[in-house]
Amino acid sequence: MSLILVPNTTPGVTCRKLDLLGCYCTGTYEVTFDNVRVPVENIIGEVNKGFYSIMDTFQNERICIGGICAGESAKAIELTVDYVKTRRAFGGSLWDQQAVRPEGPRVPGVLAQGERAGGAELHLGLRHHQRDPAGFDRDLAGAGARH
Repeated sequence: MSLILVPNTTPGVTCRKLDLLGCYCTGTYEVTFDNVRVPVENIIGEVNKGFYSIMDTFQNERICIGGICAGESAKAIELTVDYVKTRRAFGGSLWDQQAVRPEGPRVPGVLAQGERAGGAELHLGLRHHQRDPAGFDRDLAGAGARH
């Protein structure tokens, strides 16, 4: 399998924007090809090496997604704590209610754990980006052991 560049202005290429839930910052399109022809110079990288390029990109995406999830989780906890401390109900803040109070002391630890996970994802991403496969594999094994 080889990778080829097909400009969206090429005759026979049709692009339809998809409506997504949540991720509005990226443009995601359905692309259809109808009898499209492209010149051989549009091959990206080596012939028959496209699978390796795709797999390399997937690894980077997975690492980035892990870091994004860790960051979004930490922000969700931060917003929840802020809301629970300021929301008044039953004669006081929700934070002071018996059902919430036992979980309160755990919050800083949960936040710290999320920060460590995000830092590990960033470290792994940098190792992978620097093309240090041995270090990447070693760090990946270590990150799994820490979590």
